[in-house]
Amino acid sequence: MKAANKPRKGKVQRDVLNDVSLLSMAQIEEMARGAESELMGMTVSDGTRGLYRGRWNILQDILQELNCMRRANAMDPVEWSTALFILFMRRLAALDMGRSVAGYLNAVLFMQRSDACAYGSWATKDQEKLHRLTKGASYQGGARRHVTVRGQIDDAMFDSLLDFLIGGGHPVSLIIAMQVAFLCALRISEVIRLKHEHIIIEADGSVWLDLPNKAFKKGNGKPPRVKKPVEEIEAMTLLFDSRIGKGFGDFLFPRSSWNEKMARDTIKAWANKSNVDFPVLDNVFIDGPHCLRHGGMKRIQDRVVQAMQDVLAAEKGACSARNVQHYARENRVRAKRRRE
Repeated sequence: MKAANKPRKGKVQRDVLNDVSLLSMAQIEEMARGAESELMGMTVSDGTRGLYRGRWNILQDILQELNCMRRANAMDPVEWSTALFILFMRRLAALDMGRSVAGYLNAVLFMQRSDACAYGSWATKDQEKLHRLTKGASYQGGARRHVTVRGQIDDAMFDSLLDFLIGGGHPVSLIIAMQVAFLCALRISEVIRLKHEHIIIEADGSVWLDLPNKAFKKGNGKPPRVKKPVEEIEAMTLLFDSRIGKGFGDFLFPRSSWNEKMARDTIKAWANKSNVDFPVLDNVFIDGPHCLRHGGMKRIQDRVVQAMQDVLAAEKGACSARNVQHYARENRVRAKRRRE
C-alpha cells in the first residue's frame, strides 16, 4: 500500500540537489568524497575490510624500514607515491608474486576511496594504469598470455589430498570439512560457519543447506540467505554425522582445532609436497580451499547439469549458470592461454 503523502518520483528527482545550490565547488567535492566513502564502505564485508587494512599497515611498515635505510645512507626519507608504488609492484612481480601485487593495489584503492583524508589519493590518480600493471597479462603477436590462473582440484587430486590429510594426522574435523567443501562446492568460509540448523531436511527426504547469498554485498544488515540442495549421499552422511551431539546454534566444525588459514596452508603444503604436476599447464596453480569449490562445481555440472540436459540446472549449485560455467572449467581450459 502506497503512502498517501509520498511525492511523485519526478518531483523527487528534480529536488534532490536543491540543498547544494548555495555551496561552493570545494564544498560539493567534499560532500562527494563523503558519499563515495560511504558507498565504498558498503561494498565489502568486515573481514575483507580488515584484510585491506592489514595490507595497508604492511605498506607503512615497509616504508618505515625503507626510510631507516635511507637515513643510514644520508638520504632524505620518502613517502608513498604512485612512482614508488609502481616500483614496489615491479619488484614483487619479478619475484613471481603477481597475485600479491594485485592484492596490495586493491587494498590501497579501497582504503583511499573509503577515507581519502586518512589514506591520501596518490594511487587513484593513475588507477587504470595501475590495474594494467597488475593484471599479470601481456600482449605479444596479438595473443594474450596470462601469468597464472587458479585451478581446480578434481576427483583424482582430491583422493590424493585425502591421503595426505589422513597420513599427516590432520584434525578429523578438518578432513570432513574439506570433503563437505568439495562434494557440495562450498567456500571454506561457508563450511566453517555451518550450524546445526543450517541443514534442512524436507518432507520428501531432500536435504538442503541454508547459506548466505554471496551475490549480495554486506550493507547495514545481514545478507539474504539461499537454499542449496545437497545432491550426493556421501555429503549427506558427512553432514548428518557432524550434527551428532550438537544442538541449535552449534557449529558443525568448531574453530578450536583448525581455521581457514590452516585449511589454506594445508592445501598448499599438499600441492608442494606431492609436486602436483599438470602437463603443459605451468600457469595453473593450487592456492587453497577455493580450488575445492572449483572442482566441486565441476562435479555438479557433470552429474546434474549434463544428466538433465538443461543448463538451467546449474542453479543446483546455488549460483548462476554463468558462474557454474566459470567455476567448472577444467585445468586444461584454464591454461589454454598459458605462457609459452
